[in-house]
Amino acid sequence: MKDSKGFLWFALYGGGVCRYDSYQFISFNSTESVRHIQNDFAKAICEDLHDRLWIAGDNGLECLDTEKLISLTLSASPALAWDSLRSQPCHSIYCDRKGNLWVGGRQATYRINFTSDGNIATIQNFPFIHNKDIITFYENEKDILWIGCSENIYRIDLRHPTSSVSLFANLPRNCRTQALYQTGNHFWVGTSNGLFLYDSKGNHHKEYHSSAPFHSLSQDYITDIAETPNQTLIVSTLKGLNIYNEQTDKFEQVGYESFQDEKSDFIFCNFINCLLVDGETVWIGTEADGLMKAVPKRLTVTNYIHSGDLPQSISPQTVNAIYTADDGEVWVGTVESGLNRMTSPGQFTHYTMKDGLPSHTVSCITGYGSQLWVGMWGGGVCSVEQTLSGKVKFHPLYDNTHPELAWASTCAIQYDSLNQTLWIATSKSVYTYHVPSEKIDEPFRNQKLGGMQTGNAGACIDRQHNLWLGLTAGLCRIDLKRFHQGKNVFQLWPYQLNNPQSHNKERITFVTISSDNRILVGTNGNGFYIGTQTIDGTYTFQNYSTRDGLVNNHVRGILEDNTKNIWISTLHGLSCFFPQKQCFQNYTLDDGLACNQFYWNAAYKGRNGELYFGNMTGLSVVSPASQPSILQKKFPVVFTHCQTLQGEVQVKDGVVEIHEREKFISIEFATLDYNVTPQAAYAYRLKGFNDQWTITGKDNRTISYANLPPGQYVLEVRYATDGIHFESGSEGKMALHITPYFFRTAWFRIISCLCLILILYLIYNICGAYER
Repeated sequence: MKDSKGFLWFALYGGGVCRYDSYQFISFNSTESVRHIQNDFAKAICEDLHDRLWIAGDNGLECLDTEKLISLTLSASPALAWDSLRSQPCHSIYCDRKGNLWVGGRQATYRINFTSDGNIATIQNFPFIHNKDIITFYENEKDILWIGCSENIYRIDLRHPTSSVSLFANLPRNCRTQALYQTGNHFWVGTSNGLFLYDSKGNHHKEYHSSAPFHSLSQDYITDIAETPNQTLIVSTLKGLNIYNEQTDKFEQVGYESFQDEKSDFIFCNFINCLLVDGETVWIGTEADGLMKAVPKRLTVTNYIHSGDLPQSISPQTVNAIYTADDGEVWVGTVESGLNRMTSPGQFTHYTMKDGLPSHTVSCITGYGSQLWVGMWGGGVCSVEQTLSGKVKFHPLYDNTHPELAWASTCAIQYDSLNQTLWIATSKSVYTYHVPSEKIDEPFRNQKLGGMQTGNAGACIDRQHNLWLGLTAGLCRIDLKRFHQGKNVFQLWPYQLNNPQSHNKERITFVTISSDNRILVGTNGNGFYIGTQTIDGTYTFQNYSTRDGLVNNHVRGILEDNTKNIWISTLHGLSCFFPQKQCFQNYTLDDGLACNQFYWNAAYKGRNGELYFGNMTGLSVVSPASQPSILQKKFPVVFTHCQTLQGEVQVKDGVVEIHEREKFISIEFATLDYNVTPQAAYAYRLKGFNDQWTITGKDNRTISYANLPPGQYVLEVRYATDGIHFESGSEGKMALHITPYFFRTAWFRIISCLCLILILYLIYNICGAYER
């Protein structure tokens, strides 16, 4: 159960109840001296409209103050009825939207009405609704309450206080109601012998059982039914979960066997007792393995890594170049393992020097139409010919006037359709290969433009026919229209793009163009830039780095998806930048990536919008269209513990009061975010002592102060899921009042001054009398 403050509560059959704040569990049971309750065997819990937790168990009913975390004793006008109810074993409890408490006991089902101050006003019993094992309650959005008891399902309209209980439906014999849920006009009943579907009037419609081996229920013993925000029905059993597909009217089974191939330590427990849907998170309570949590994938990714048992898997070593051809085939270049061609998902054909490839290390790939070129380290550039028989041949680009190109380390190649020219950037220089004449030239040799040495990469052509290169000399733009006219015109940004006056060299690692013709530039150590052309033709560059939420400043690739979000691969994970919100969402191994360390220049956008990224272990393909929305949400910040050297201090109505003699105080806080991201962070300040905000990591949740002067302070704590955007108005606040010693109080000083004046007055009178 999730309470009104955002805490999660769990009933433990044998361990009492516990509260979870996304970081730690606090237990309440008969062995706890401070957080003591009688019900170790708690069967059901709920919260009423007075922010109190009710516990139903073998030892009857208990009420817990969720603020002070202590048991409460309530007064009731029908004292005998209340004493009888709270002392009998209870197994079900529910608070309806009107504030009435429904209790399933062995002798009857009870409805408790409360006064405005929370005391018990009346207790009504329904003796014909009783069961020694379970009573099931369900209330829909129209304030209709259903009560399941054995084979019978009852209905009561809570909108009318005098409405009586009526029979809604009868289950077949040997069926016991376990769970109830309504979706539209469909009313689902989970029983001990299958799942039953009724219409809104109680007419039997259909049954689901585990008779079929596939796409049926995994077991007939239903324990709970829940629905996710995207209207997916989940049915739990003692043999795993069942996900209902309304289109096919079939179930997908999720159980222990579903995770046997997963390379993780996670063990799925089939013995499921209950479900709780909290937003996009599904909490799964089990019989033998505690609590499980299911969350939607933050990243839809397919990883291709080498497997020695699969000859058609991708080659071993690092992926260094990616290109998708017009026919849909994906070409992948690797370091020291040659060239790969993926004709269907996971099916790779390998080409090495044995097949005529000039070098084992492919550094870049590009194409135009049916033509394909491959650049290599130590092997220059070659064209790729696919014969009618399906055989692949490699033809090195060679010219007697530039023999050095045959063994050059090629860093980037880009085809220029305006000039029918292949631009080639090597570690030494920039070359052109005119495709029709097969002529090679070095157009900027006299300008000493240089090439791309270690740590530099990137090439692209924008819509205005400018070639952008990440050279060792800096970011370079070559005017291809002027080149077409026989003029070699280029512009060079040799220093830091957003601060050229610093004269700090910029190491360009990737260059690409956005859909709105902005230049995206990745760097090695300084994040990435978005360059925008102004009216006068100049460019301004906006920098984004880890200060803004980027996962790492060492960028290896940049791609824009079909929704205009920008994906950045780095040395330590993958980032998605949302330009409209100016924020990031970061992904690492925990989100399904095969490797956090991506590689130079290995990024390419496929024909269908999929994003290909090369890393140290293989190839990762991201499907951005299926990604959830940005995670920047507001979560409550709560204060969970406050301690001095003398022990725990109670927080009363958001205020902590201590004496000056307490020289030390430690305050613990938490945010009720149950899917904390790795980059999440807190910011806090103690107003009245230091008004400056201090930022701390998501795991540093304790603030300590020593020798604070007496006075009144306010501790404020903010939380940001991305560690950057701490929104005002969502902070947790706690007042801290430090009482001084009596002799340091204002009233003591006033009285002392008055006494001193009185003494001086008396001395003056005595001395005057003596002189007289």
